Amino acid sequence: IPVGTCIGEYTGADSDRDTVVECTEPHQFDVIGTESWPEMAERIAASDAATVYDAIVGETTDDAAAEIADAYWAWVNTRYYPLTTEATGLSSVSVGGVSATDMSLVPAGWWGWDASLATRDAFIEGDHTTLFSMTWFTAADEQIAPSYDAGVTVADIITGTFPAELQGCFTRNPDTEPKYVNSECAVSHNGQYLFYADGLAALGADYLATVDPESTVFSDYGPLDAFCSELIDAALPGLLDSDDWAVWSDQVNRLAGWEEYDGTIDPSLRYPVYCAILTTGGKTIAGDVISGDVTVSLSIG
Repeated sequence: IPVGTCIGEYTGADSDRDTVVECTEPHQFDVIGTESWPEMAERIAASDAATVYDAIVGETTDDAAAEIADAYWAWVNTRYYPLTTEATGLSSVSVGGVSATDMSLVPAGWWGWDASLATRDAFIEGDHTTLFSMTWFTAADEQIAPSYDAGVTVADIITGTFPAELQGCFTRNPDTEPKYVNSECAVSHNGQYLFYADGLAALGADYLATVDPESTVFSDYGPLDAFCSELIDAALPGLLDSDDWAVWSDQVNRLAGWEEYDGTIDPSLRYPVYCAILTTGGKTIAGDVISGDVTVSLSIG
């Protein structure tokens, strides 16, 4: 199934690859890749297709099944980032000699991942591929079924043609708790998330270790801001030319390697950071900065 294909429905908890629809229609999933687990043929040869399928989807849970499932899902988790980087047009970006793939660069926004097998019958008959896709949510974390203009696919997520309601906007108020409130881009807000990247690959362990484990604050945001400025300029040329907003960046609190961060960096983990824009001078905006279709207003009060 080609990248950019839209899948209309679920099969159980996953995407139903037999329900391909035009992306102009409401749909649940956008395909970012179809791949085969390198161990699949060997695992099936050691038992049978039905046994492997049931192990992967959790229908059987004995020790042998658990070992198969653990190995399969560990592989799946290595494929989400590179497939998303490629499918969304970011693979050509590099910052400071670090490639988008190496830094696990993905767009920010209200989306999640899905990886699914064919139906059990189709798997037993020989379709052993894994379908990787993205699925969509509102700022309030409610799953939605978007539709796009003709010709638009998930590959356009970092262009102005992609629906603004699927971009990730927020309001930051340092005097309230929580300080960040996710919002739809159509309503008044003062920030927009643009990219997530692995800070370890992009900035190095020594710099990441300057995050205070208690406050989760960097001792100096200069290097992270500089990285984000270069990244945004490379991926979205001209966006930072506006005086209405400036780079805003931070680590993605309590996610992946940050979950158990104690002041030391584990080189085997990712440490995600985000690059965003925040309005200057107390202004608010409504709209998507990537498309340039925004209304800028002065805050009241």
